Amino acid sequence: MLVDDILNSGRSAARAVALLRSDGFEVCGVLTLFNFTWSNGRSRLEAEGLWVDSLLDLNLRDGPRSASDSL
Repeated sequence: MLVDDILNSGRSAARAVALLRSDGFEVCGVLTLFNFTWSNGRSRLEAEGLWVDSLLDLNLRDGPRSASDSL
């Protein structure tokens, strides 16, 4: 499990997962403190087969509500 502070575009988390995997670690998911819901970070990581969740989804822009079961 990779724990990160913020999920926005997902590029940093995807790079971290790739580095961990290249060193032989099995990464099954990403947990973040904050997820900016207007960005595509969650879908980017889920497309790589990762479980993704956050402690708090931030939707500071108008748009659909998050599907996260978190707070």
